[in-house]
Amino acid sequence: MSPERTARARALYTARVPGVLPEDEGGMQESSSSVTTGENASTAKAKGSRATKVSASKLRYRRIYQDPTADGKLEYLASIIKTTLPELSNKEIGDLQSAAQIFIDETRSHPRDNCYSFIDNFSFNFDKAKSKINYPFINEKYFNSDLKRCLAGNEAVLQRTIMIHIINQYWLGGFFDWNSEGSWSQPEDSRLPSSKADTISSPRPDLAMFFTLKSFTGEAIDDPIPSELEKCISPDGGDRCFPFLFMEVKKAGADLQDAYTANLHSASQALYNIYTWMVRLGQEEKFYNDVRVFSLVFNAQDLSVRVHRAEMRENGTVYFLFDELLPLQRYTKDQACLLIKTTVAEYAAKELHPLLKTAFKEVTKQESEQAMALLAKRKANTQSNPSTKRARRHDSVPYTGQSFQMSALSTS
Repeated sequence: MSPERTARARALYTARVPGVLPEDEGGMQESSSSVTTGENASTAKAKGSRATKVSASKLRYRRIYQDPTADGKLEYLASIIKTTLPELSNKEIGDLQSAAQIFIDETRSHPRDNCYSFIDNFSFNFDKAKSKINYPFINEKYFNSDLKRCLAGNEAVLQRTIMIHIINQYWLGGFFDWNSEGSWSQPEDSRLPSSKADTISSPRPDLAMFFTLKSFTGEAIDDPIPSELEKCISPDGGDRCFPFLFMEVKKAGADLQDAYTANLHSASQALYNIYTWMVRLGQEEKFYNDVRVFSLVFNAQDLSVRVHRAEMRENGTVYFLFDELLPLQRYTKDQACLLIKTTVAEYAAKELHPLLKTAFKEVTKQESEQAMALLAKRKANTQSNPSTKRARRHDSVPYTGQSFQMSALSTS
């Protein structure tokens, strides 16, 4: 897509639609906010700006629907995202037995050796075998014990236990990554456009899952990313790219509305970041039809999952919507862990990643070609105008034979 077409697309997106976004009755209460950037940045007050706290009215100004609307892909997504473990096959049981047998053989063959390394290897291999059959590596007793503790504790306890338990490290590999409470650094021109001249803090999800940069580049680490798109691929810094799953947690019995509001903001900004990449290639229809991101809100008892998307509506304006995918009351370890695993493996890896990788490769290819063309143009200009300093000096300064004390040298 040419720069002119990209500019027209953005102008169309940001055009205000009269009567669609009502003003917040009674005005908006604004308060100070904190902003952090990068992985190791410290929290600091935002300077030179008014309050930016996320609110229902600020979401409306950014055309983010706060009530569910039907998604044509919901039935399909529900068929691939599971919460019930399947029956084990004989081969899968055999793989678990093999992991245990290796430990038995090692300890029998080396009875006098330090067995701690064997124990550590057994723990790793058995957890890995469990992960291959989609079984969580966290123990049921430990999980339930943490759930019980969370009922009496604050949401920080839930963030540091259950939220981490349901992500199986063996499923990540070199393909996925995650970050907890990473503040996004979105330049002004990459943020969700608003129909009102206001500001809003950047997302800071309790937990977000990403693809790794290497999953797009492979070994070609020099793929040139356009500077205006850098924060749209890696909003919280590092080598994490295109976040697609967001979690917000609250303690049991707490009002979850703030968590839903935060997830709506994070998911919509993530969609807009993807849109910015795909619209550059003229892939708007593929973006609307195929790109989905997910959010979870849960406490120590209940869990709900939403699937988020974008749609072009009246006057060619883009809106951000969601549908309810799966509510789980009194969720179990197996349900929560399998939900994450199948979302990551069946949708993110198999469907979303190929779309994003195609866009990534095409955009970086265009950027590389433009850079090479500019370099060739400069080289051609240099060759056609060889007026270097040395040449200019040779042409304009008469030879006297006296430079560098040459007049003092004898030639006899």
